[in-house]
Amino acid sequence: MRTLINSKNNLDVVRRNRPQQFSHDLYHYLIILSWPKLLLIFVCGFFFSNFVFALLYFSATTNLMDLTWQQLLNSFFYSVESAPLIGTAHATADSNLISMIRSVETVVDLLALALLTGLIVAKFTLPSSRVMFSNNILITDFEGIPTLMMRAVNLRTNHIVTAQAKLTLLKTETTKEGLSIKRFHDLPLHKAEAPFLALSWTIMHPITKDSPLHGMNQESLNDSNCEFVITITGLDSTISRTIYSLCVYTCNDLHWGGRFKDVLTNNADGKREMNYAYFHEIID
Repeated sequence: MRTLINSKNNLDVVRRNRPQQFSHDLYHYLIILSWPKLLLIFVCGFFFSNFVFALLYFSATTNLMDLTWQQLLNSFFYSVESAPLIGTAHATADSNLISMIRSVETVVDLLALALLTGLIVAKFTLPSSRVMFSNNILITDFEGIPTLMMRAVNLRTNHIVTAQAKLTLLKTETTKEGLSIKRFHDLPLHKAEAPFLALSWTIMHPITKDSPLHGMNQESLNDSNCEFVITITGLDSTISRTIYSLCVYTCNDLHWGGRFKDVLTNNADGKREMNYAYFHEIID
C-alpha cells in the first residue's frame, strides 16, 4: 500500500489543475533542487548568456551573415573574458556600442553571481536531520499493556536537544452520511519528550481503552488503511537551529509480538557500544 508521504518526505499525491505561478515560487524551487541540477542550470545559463553576448559583440562590428565558427568562438571567449571577475579582455572598446554591450553584460554577470552565491549559502545553511527510524513498528505487551512501539536513532555524533516526538494515526472512516474520509487521531505517547537524542529512542503508545487502536486487530487495521505518522523535532546542538524528521508507516509495516533487539551493550573496556546493525532486528 502506498503511503500519503513518500520516503523523501514529499506528499505522494498527483496534483491536477493546480494554479501555478512559477515566478512566485522560483526561490523555493531552486532551494529544493539537488546540487547537480542546480549547478547544471547555472552552467547552461553561463554558456547561453555568453553565446548571446557573443552574437551581440559580433553584430556590433560585422554583419551576422558573415559569421563563421571561428569568429563565433572568438566572440564567445571575448564575452567570457569581459566578465567582472575575469576582466582579461581589452579595456579599450572599439566603439560606444561595444562599451554599452559590455556594461549590460557586467550587470547581468553580477546579478547571476549574487543569485548563485545566495542560493549556495542558503542550501548549505538549510537545517537538516539524519534520524533513522526502524523498518517496522511493533504491537507487543509492555508492562502488561499492549503497546505500539517504534525506534529512532540520531545518525550524527551530536545531540538533538529537547527532542519531542508526536505520533498520529491516519485512518479511513465513514461518516453518518456515508462519506469516506481520512481522519487524524493523536496517539498519546508513554514519553513524548527526551532531554536529548544522541543514541536510540524507543517511542511507545500504550493501547488502553482510550486509544483509537483499542479493540482493533490486524484485519481491522488493514481494512481501515491505517497509516502511522511519527515526527521528531528538536534543537540541533551544533547549529542551534530547530530540525525535524518524519516517517510514515503502513499496516504492512506492523509486526505483532516480539521485541526490538538491544543495540546498546558494554564492550570489553566497559564503555557503552552502539551497534547499528541490530537496529531494525526484531526478536520473536
